[in-house]
Amino acid sequence: MHYVVFQLDGRPMITQDSAAENPLVKELEYALPFMSAPACHVPDQFRILVESLTDHAVVLIDALGHVATWSEGAKRTLGYKAEEILGQDYSRFFAAEDVASNKPKRELEEAALDGKLQMEGWRCRKDGSRFWAESSVSPFYQANGALEGFVTITKELTQHTRGDVLLGSVLDHAFNGIICIDEHGIIETFNCAAEKIFGFSQAEVMGRSVNILIPEPHKSNHDGYISRYLRTGEAKIIGIGREVVACRKDGTQIHIEIAITEFQTRASQLRHFVGIIRDISQRKQFEAHQARLIAVLEATPDLVGLAKADHSLLFLNRAGRKMVGLSENEDVTNERFEYYYPGRALERILNEGIPAVVSTGVWSGETTLLAKDGREIPVSQVILAHKDADGEMRFLSTIMRDLSDQKKLEEQLRQAQKMEAIGELAGGVAHDFNNLLTIVSGYSEILLSMLGDGDAKRESVLAIRDAGDRAAALTRQLLAFSRKTVLEPKVLDANAAVRDTEKMLRRLIGEDIRLTIILDAKTSWVKVDPAQLGQVLMNLAVNARDAMPSGGNLTIQTENLQLDQGYARVHPGVQPGQYVLIAMSDTGQGMTPEVKARIFEPFFTTKGVGKGTGLGLAVVHGIVKQSGGHIDVQSEAGRGTTFRIYLPTVKNGADAAVELDDASDLRGTEAVLLVEDEDTVRTLALLALQTHGFRVLAARDGEEALRKLDDHHGRLDLIATDVVMPNMDGRSLVERLKPRFPHIKVLYMSGYTDDAVVHHGILQEEVAFLQKPYTPLSLVRKVRQVLDQRQGKSQAMRPFRN
Repeated sequence: MHYVVFQLDGRPMITQDSAAENPLVKELEYALPFMSAPACHVPDQFRILVESLTDHAVVLIDALGHVATWSEGAKRTLGYKAEEILGQDYSRFFAAEDVASNKPKRELEEAALDGKLQMEGWRCRKDGSRFWAESSVSPFYQANGALEGFVTITKELTQHTRGDVLLGSVLDHAFNGIICIDEHGIIETFNCAAEKIFGFSQAEVMGRSVNILIPEPHKSNHDGYISRYLRTGEAKIIGIGREVVACRKDGTQIHIEIAITEFQTRASQLRHFVGIIRDISQRKQFEAHQARLIAVLEATPDLVGLAKADHSLLFLNRAGRKMVGLSENEDVTNERFEYYYPGRALERILNEGIPAVVSTGVWSGETTLLAKDGREIPVSQVILAHKDADGEMRFLSTIMRDLSDQKKLEEQLRQAQKMEAIGELAGGVAHDFNNLLTIVSGYSEILLSMLGDGDAKRESVLAIRDAGDRAAALTRQLLAFSRKTVLEPKVLDANAAVRDTEKMLRRLIGEDIRLTIILDAKTSWVKVDPAQLGQVLMNLAVNARDAMPSGGNLTIQTENLQLDQGYARVHPGVQPGQYVLIAMSDTGQGMTPEVKARIFEPFFTTKGVGKGTGLGLAVVHGIVKQSGGHIDVQSEAGRGTTFRIYLPTVKNGADAAVELDDASDLRGTEAVLLVEDEDTVRTLALLALQTHGFRVLAARDGEEALRKLDDHHGRLDLIATDVVMPNMDGRSLVERLKPRFPHIKVLYMSGYTDDAVVHHGILQEEVAFLQKPYTPLSLVRKVRQVLDQRQGKSQAMRPFRN
C-alpha cells in the first residue's frame, strides 16, 4: 500500500508505511492511502481530506498537467463543476496573457525542479473574472522516483491579506484614488477613493483590464503609452500631473490628473504601475467657465480691471491695455491702480470713490485716466466691491468707457449750436440790412445815370455806391456763413471748376508761392453753385497765402472717396456715401489746437487790424455745408495746413444746367405784378421797370395784390414778389394765382432765404430768384431773363375772383 503524506510545510510525499507502522508518519499533519496508477487514481480518503479545506482550492494534477481531482473549495473559488474541469488542462485557471506566455507549464517545471513553488499572481475563474491568489505547487513521485503529478493549493487574497493591513487601511483612507495595474493593464489595487471617482466597487474591477475606466476613443492611446514605455522606457509617458479623460461606470466622462510610478515585486516577474488619481472635472469646468468669462472680458470695448483690496492689479483686459498704451505682453499684476490716474483724478478716487465703494459697494462717475505716454483720457467709471461672507473686502472691479469721442462730439455739437445761433442772428440782420442797401445802391445808380461825367456831385454819389457795394458784399458773407444765402447749383465737373479758378488763384497768391494742381481724371460730377465754389477756393487760397509770407507750396488735389459709417459717427451731420474730395494743402505756419478749434467762427481772425474781417473761413464753412458737403481741416503749428472739402457726387453730367445769357435788349412791354412791402424799395423797383418800358401793377402785400388784380382786366405776364411780407407771403400769393393763371411766370425777391421758396437755401431749378440787395439794372435784367426763358406767349389776364 502506498500513502500520500503531507508534510507540515504542505509538501506531499509517497511512502509505503502507514501512520501506525512508521513513527515519522505519526509526526506528520496527516497521511492517507494513495493508489499509484497510470490514471492517477484518487482514493476516497484523499477526497475527504481536501474537501475539508474550505478556504483553499486544492487541485491534483497529473504529470501531463491535467486536472485529476479538486476540492469543494476549488469549485467555489474557480466556479467550475467537476464534470466541466476534470481531465482539462491546468492552464484553464490562468489569464489569457499568462497562457500565451506559457506560464502554467513554466510553473510546473519549476516546481518539479525545485521540489516546491510558491508565488502570488492572477488566477482566472470560469466567468473570466480574475482574482489575486497565493499559490503553492508541489510535485509527488512514485516509489521508483518517477513523477506522479502535482498538488496545487490556492488561496484567494483580499487586498488586506495580500499586503500589510496597515498599508491597506492607509490606501482606503487616502483622499486620492490609487490604482495598481500590471504590465498587461490588469487592475490589482483599487482603493475607496477610486471607487468614489469611478463609481465601480472594488469587486467589479479587480482582475479586469483598466480599459473599463478609459473611454473608447482613448483606449488605444493608453495601450500605446504603456507598451511604448515598456519598450523604450520613455520617461515622459509616466510621471506627475498628466491630465487624461476617464470614464465612470455610468458612462460619463471625467477629467482626471494622474501621477504614475513603476514598481516590481519579488513574488512576480511582472512590472507593475501605481497611479495616484485626482478627479479634476470640477476644476476643468471652472477653468472652462473662467476661459469663457475672460474671452468675454477681452472682447468688450470697455476697460475692465480687477484689483486686490490693497489696490494692486490682478487683471486688465485687452481694451484697457490699449487704452493706457500697454502691450498685451506687459505684466501689470501687482502694479497699483493709482499709477493710472493723474493728480486731480486720483485725489477724487481716493477721497470720494473708494470710501463710497467700501460703504455702499459701488461708485460711479466721470474721471480721467492717465495713459502710459502721458495722455489724459476722459472716462466714465464704475467701481464695485466684492466682499466675502464676513464682509471683508476680497477684491475690486472696475469698468471704464473712453469718453474721448463723446466729448469730441459734444464739443462739436456745442460749436455747431453756437454757430447756428450766430448764423440766425447774422441772417436776420442781413435781411433787414439788404432792404436798406437795395435803396442805397439803387438810388445811387439812378443818380449816377442822371449826372454827367463832369458833374462835381458824381464823386460823392460814387462813394455812396461803393460803400453800398461793400456793405452788400459783407451781408452776402454773413448769409453765406449762416447758410441763408441762395445758391444756384449746377451739375459740373469738379476738375473743370478747379481749372477755371487756376489763373485767378495764381494772380492771388503771388510769385513766391508754387501752385501745384493734381486732378484725378476719374473724378465724379457734383452739384454746386459754381460762383460759390470759386469763392471757397479763393478764400482758402488767401488764407494759405497769408500763412506763407516767405513763400512755399500750395497744392490742390481732387479724387473720389467713400465716406463710411465709421467716419460719419465721429463727424456729426455727415451722411455716408460717395464724395468728391477737393483738398488744398499749404506748407505754411500751421495752427495750434486752440486756433484750429475756432477757425470757422465768424469774425475770428489771427491777422492784424485791417487785414481781414474774420469771415473768410466762416463763409467757406457755410457754403460747403449748404451745398450738402463737409469740410475738415488738419493742421499743426509749423507743419502746414490741409483743408479737405467733400462734395456729394451725382450720377452724371447729362443734366447739367445751361446758363442763359442775359438778353442784350433789357426793354420790354410786358405786364408785371410787383409786390413789395418796403415802400422805398417798391418805389425804386417800380421806377426801374417803368423806365425800361414794362407796364407795372404795384402792391404793398399779397392781399392788396389780389384786390388790385380783381379790378385789373389787362394782360399779366409776370409776378415779381417779395418772399417775406406781412398778411400774406409771396409763395402764398403765387399759389392763389396759379390755378387761374397756370402759365404765368414768377420772380421771387428777398434779402433772406425762406423754405417756402428754396429748400435750405438751395434754389430749385424751376424757381427764379433775385437776392437782395439788387440794383435797378439787375432787377430789370432778371425780369427780362425770366420772361425769355420759355417760348410761348403770355396768358391774357382773366378776372380774379375769390
